[in-house]
Amino acid sequence: MTEFSQVFKVVYPDKNCINVDDFNAPNTKILVPCSFGSSSFTLLSIIIDHLKEQFQQHKKFAYSVEVLTVYYNNEQLKHFKKNISNVKKLYSLNHSDNKELKDNVQFKLLNMNEYFDDNSDIIIRLTDDYHDYICQNNSDHRTKDLSHFLASADFNGKNASSKEDFVNILKTIIIKRYYNKANANASTRFQCLLWGHSMTRLADQIISQIVKGRGSSIATEINGNLFPLRDVFLSEVDAYMITLVSLYNNKHFGNGDFIDIDDLCFGYKPKPVLINPTCINNNNEDDDDDDVNNENILKYTKEDNSKSGAVNTSFKTINQYAREYFDNIEDGYSNVISTVVRTALKLDTPSNNTVTDIKCTICQTPLYSDPTKWLHEITVNSPSPIATEEEKQLYDIWLSSQQKNNHFNTVSTNDAPGIDSRLCYGCIVTLNTLPHKEISWISESKNDTDILNEYILTDEEWEDDSE
Repeated sequence: MTEFSQVFKVVYPDKNCINVDDFNAPNTKILVPCSFGSSSFTLLSIIIDHLKEQFQQHKKFAYSVEVLTVYYNNEQLKHFKKNISNVKKLYSLNHSDNKELKDNVQFKLLNMNEYFDDNSDIIIRLTDDYHDYICQNNSDHRTKDLSHFLASADFNGKNASSKEDFVNILKTIIIKRYYNKANANASTRFQCLLWGHSMTRLADQIISQIVKGRGSSIATEINGNLFPLRDVFLSEVDAYMITLVSLYNNKHFGNGDFIDIDDLCFGYKPKPVLINPTCINNNNEDDDDDDVNNENILKYTKEDNSKSGAVNTSFKTINQYAREYFDNIEDGYSNVISTVVRTALKLDTPSNNTVTDIKCTICQTPLYSDPTKWLHEITVNSPSPIATEEEKQLYDIWLSSQQKNNHFNTVSTNDAPGIDSRLCYGCIVTLNTLPHKEISWISESKNDTDILNEYILTDEEWEDDSE
């Protein structure tokens, strides 16, 4: 983080400087992906507060912010628009006094469906003996959107982890491609990319990656990205968000200007684990308003507890198991979470003589070994020969069963009609859970920049569209 610290500081030229514009150039930007969970919202909130303080003290900004949110259906788009509108309301960004701040914080919504449609022209298949290969996708059967992608991969409740894994990989790839493509042009270049992961979220990601077979990628993921909230627990982030919204509502209670915390979050409900309702409104002189607001927080706490029912374990994902574990231990054994993250920060990439510029075709993590070779060494790849008449009868019954379809939907290495792909161990295992052991995937396109520009909604565009 040290090398990027200068990006966030207002730097004044020395007395011998002639060109003042060389300092804090207006194109100094940072990119903040925001899913509108409590962690990414908190990071965005801290950045906006920092910019407000900078402008109050220096009458200038050290940097500008682009907030990127990825969506894939109209329901998400509608909800994210409401999220952004409430963020602007919370910080009065539409007020005339905050015009400079509003211009300095730009929100963009990126539709991943069209981007996926214009790039999904390869199919990755896995053979019976764990070799993977790529073939071109027929134009008549190209994946049109994320829903089509999920349907074509034949995800179901039994492989919920695989479904979540592929969707998260897609989102991350699209965000990083957006960042890299913008940096290819000097006029749109970002100085850094800030992820809003809390310490708990990072611990969840670390353990999940190990379980999925991507432990070798942890050092690159954790040390190669910027996580400003990596020393903050999720419960602290939730408490910050709940307190911030409660103080706003208490301040504007008289004029009915109320913000529902659910309109600032998407897909996650902050848990008031550290909230003491009696301590939030100590600075307000209106006792009646205090009582009303305390009632709202108590009601929120009660609603949160009532909705946290048991989830069918058959449909839980690996990430959900990890998150549930850390949620349960954070109150009494929070040092476990910090130990997981601190240990990951000390990790380095595997040291061997393998060329590391080869990356997994799906998740883009570096390959340090050949997982297919390793799987061959630890598994039995051919069945025992049929020796008795009874075994022959049982084999014939098996051929006529439903398993026959699943078996012959895959192919052997010798019959693979495509070029070799390179997958990491985690992606091989994930792909092997799918019924047909194949998936339509996005490929690099020479027109990535045009695609991104075409399917991005800026502040002005989606505000005009909603009127």
